[in-house]
Amino acid sequence: MLFLKANDLKKSYGSREVLSVDTLHLYSHDRVGLVGRNGEGKTTLLSILAGVREPDSGHIESYGTVSYIPQMEETEQEISGVLTSIW
Repeated sequence: MLFLKANDLKKSYGSREVLSVDTLHLYSHDRVGLVGRNGEGKTTLLSILAGVREPDSGHIESYGTVSYIPQMEETEQEISGVLTSIW
């Protein structure tokens, strides 16, 4: 059963296009992995599909409930503080 359909999605930050998806169909039992380097649009795609962000262009149709749980952002200071307390 079709769960989510996206067509012609585009998203740019300034002059840099980070997302360009012609067609995406996700079905209810699909398992999908997103792979790519930092800054290539993985988080942007997920947040757009969940309705957290708007694409610059394109259309999304959802036939169910979509949730998005963002990853926790850590600063270098927080990370070094944790490492210092461990050692």
